[in-house]
Amino acid sequence: MIKISQLTNQGTINFNNNKITITTLTSTNNEIEKNISLNFNNDLKLIENDIVRVKQLTENYKNSLNGWIQEESTELQNLWAEKRNPGLNQYLKQLSEWTNKTVSNIIYDSNINDNFNEVIISKGKNLNNLMFVIETDGGNIFGSYHTIIPPKPSQWVIRDKNHFVFSLLNPYGTKPIKFTPIIDECYPLWVYKSTPGLFCIQSFCHISTNKHCYINSRGWSGKSFNEMYNDTVGKDGKLFTKIVFPSHFGLKRLVVLTWK
Repeated sequence: MIKISQLTNQGTINFNNNKITITTLTSTNNEIEKNISLNFNNDLKLIENDIVRVKQLTENYKNSLNGWIQEESTELQNLWAEKRNPGLNQYLKQLSEWTNKTVSNIIYDSNINDNFNEVIISKGKNLNNLMFVIETDGGNIFGSYHTIIPPKPSQWVIRDKNHFVFSLLNPYGTKPIKFTPIIDECYPLWVYKSTPGLFCIQSFCHISTNKHCYINSRGWSGKSFNEMYNDTVGKDGKLFTKIVFPSHFGLKRLVVLTWK
């Protein structure tokens, strides 16, 4: 703030060795002091606002960059996992024909990720074509396809006209085959809120992180597999692992794909 203590209507001010000539003065000394002070304070406030805005923009950019790095890192890990274990690749052509989709992407792999419930609810709600592929501790591979995802955990999807289940590798050595529901209200998907439970398909299977996975039987849901799905093989639920509820099996690997 520059303070002028006394001025006549005409005069000169020496400021930093520069002479300023004032020919007309219409404001009082107090008014001059006040205006100069206000202008300085306003400028200072603008500078402070700019600093706050730059800090916020920097923080937003930092968060955005960190999120992108995390997503890219997970995607790269999934790609490398498939290269190290190409077992699923041999079935992609068949799965593509069943879904009538051409491009698949892994969004979850239990060999890498440990947050299944969070991934499916957070990412799955923005996706409409999810496929679960289960590999058991006995070496069997089967799964399911879903175009409707529960809006939140612990809530059933009641019907999904594009839903189907399938077997890729089973104890009976049959070729890969898919099964479509017989009735519309087949309750094709339930996602658990937290582990050990992962997901459930009422008339097909229950999958968890422990040794308590099982294939449905009439003793569990009141309906056998061939009462709810078009069983073109005639092995009922035993086709998938050779055992059904109350017998259990363990989960070796779970992969979740999206299709488009």
